[in-house]
Amino acid sequence: MRNLTITIKVTFLLILISISLVSSLFAGQQDSRRIFPLPVPEAENILAYWLTDAGFKAAKTLSDSGYIQLDAVKKNERWQITLKPVSPLASDVLAVYTLNDQPDQMKVQGMWDYLETYSRGISPAGKYRHPEQSVPPAVLAQKESVVCIRAKKKDKPLQFSGFIIDKEGLIISTAHDLEGVRDIIVVLDDGSEIKGKIKKMDIDSDLALISINSKVNSRVSLEDSRSLPDNGEMVYFIGCPMNHQGMIQSGIIDGVPRSVNGHPLWQVYMETLPGSSGSPLLDAQGKLFGVVKGRYRGTDSRGFAITINTVMDFLGGK
Repeated sequence: MRNLTITIKVTFLLILISISLVSSLFAGQQDSRRIFPLPVPEAENILAYWLTDAGFKAAKTLSDSGYIQLDAVKKNERWQITLKPVSPLASDVLAVYTLNDQPDQMKVQGMWDYLETYSRGISPAGKYRHPEQSVPPAVLAQKESVVCIRAKKKDKPLQFSGFIIDKEGLIISTAHDLEGVRDIIVVLDDGSEIKGKIKKMDIDSDLALISINSKVNSRVSLEDSRSLPDNGEMVYFIGCPMNHQGMIQSGIIDGVPRSVNGHPLWQVYMETLPGSSGSPLLDAQGKLFGVVKGRYRGTDSRGFAITINTVMDFLGGK
């Protein structure tokens, strides 16, 4: 009887272990695979554009079974994306991203967000977006100074943008996602990740100063900033919307600053996607005059930007 009891317990334990392993494998597969209402050729085109725009060299392979695989490499980063038709109008997408051969599921989530936004008809390559060859060289020169910032709040992943303001590794970003956040990861333009620390934060002005305690080569100049752009002037911002590092978008200044909660904010016609907050707003000469704050609710084409004067006031006692 005792042996029978032991056998039952062992069998029950093995069943529990098997269920746990299967659940883990299934969960991992769910994280890495999604179905989107996009034909495979369209999904392939938008992903190839997304990868190339982010600086990856992408190669396409067509399998005998009709699958399409995209392999993309940039320095120590790699994407492997497999596309399989589910129907003439839907694609099964399997994605794996690694940095230094280590998987990063947050990057994959950024790609899901990108495809989800596109499939809902909000084109990530919207009407205010410019290919890099049409961006002023002075704006392009600021790309290395822009960083992606990742954090978690109550186990919910957060992602936004920021930019380096001195070569000691101080970074300006927005503060509205940072209340209650402890661990911050800053992703530099070359893909390297450094732990960040909040040095100063002001929810009222929606600005945060983050330190990475590391020497850097590039920065956005505060000394050469500009406080008064012209109404109707073309402006540019560089950030990490939907985890897409270094995306350059453009907009148009729409009138004089508007006072919100006692702080002036520029109004800009610009496509402001999730993750753009904290991006530097630049003129055609690459001069800083603001920080992207967010967008009007209910639209993705009208945004707000914090003025450079507010930034300088915030930094007054840094």
